[in-house]
Parts: sequence; structure tokens; C-alpha cells
Amino acid sequence: MAARYLDAYLYVLGAVGGPCKVGWSQNVKRRSQYVENPAGETDIIHIAPIAYRYALYAERYAHWLLRDAHYRNEWFNVEPAAAIDAANKAVALDFKRMGLIPALLDRHTAFRFEAGTMARIDAVLDVDAKEKRAAFIREAVERELKRREKRG
Repeated sequence: MAARYLDAYLYVLGAVGGPCKVGWSQNVKRRSQYVENPAGETDIIHIAPIAYRYALYAERYAHWLLRDAHYRNEWFNVEPAAAIDAANKAVALDFKRMGLIPALLDRHTAFRFEAGTMARIDAVLDVDAKEKRAAFIREAVERELKRREKRG
């Protein structure tokens, strides 16, 4: 499957029963040769064409849709049908009107917040000053560490 210039594909790899990997590539067949499924066999289950410049957006949106079944990296503990549905929804979006969806898993984050915490943080960020969520969290942790170190 040779990709034309600026063409990309959102793909689902895995096996019946999962887990499934959702990613993007300009050459899915070649990409699939380098993927190791934690559960064994890896087959190309689904391929959805998307413009190259929107491929990362679509991948991140599909990951977000599957977030409750996140296994590790780009792998999700879902049946192929659920991964295919997420991929199809992702490529159907109009990304010209959207910003980049943040990565599902930040490698440096080893914790999970309570449901709704990120929305609360986003609500108090200074958008005019272009304050970033990660900077806000780092500063809050630093303040709390200093406070506790003083008393202890």
C-alpha cells in the first residue's frame, strides 16, 4: 500500500479479543512489521485514510475516546470493533477547527487525577497569559512541597 504525498492512515492493529493499537502511518503495512502485540499475534484490522497534517490529531482523539480502556502506550484493552469505531469517529472530525488534542499519557506523569480535576484546572488557567496546565501543576506541587518541608 504505497502512500501518496501528504496521505496518511489511522490504523487499528491487534487480534480478535484485543488488545488493540491505534496509531497513524503513511505506510501501515511497513509500520505493522515493527509492532509487537503484548498478547501475541498482530494483524492489521482496520485502515482509515486521513490527510497527513491531521493524522496526529485523529490519533489523539481516538486515544481519548478509548481512554477508559488504556493499557499502555497506544494499546487499549478493547475488542477490535470498539477500536475501529474510535478510529472512524476520529477521521470524521473537522480538524481545521480544532486545536491539537493533548496526548493521553504523559510519560512523566505517574498518577491519575480524580475525575473532573483537569477540567477544574483548565477553568482557572490564565488563558490571556497562555498559562499551561503542566506549568500550573508543577507550580502547585512545588508550593505544597515547600509548605510541608517547612513544617516538617
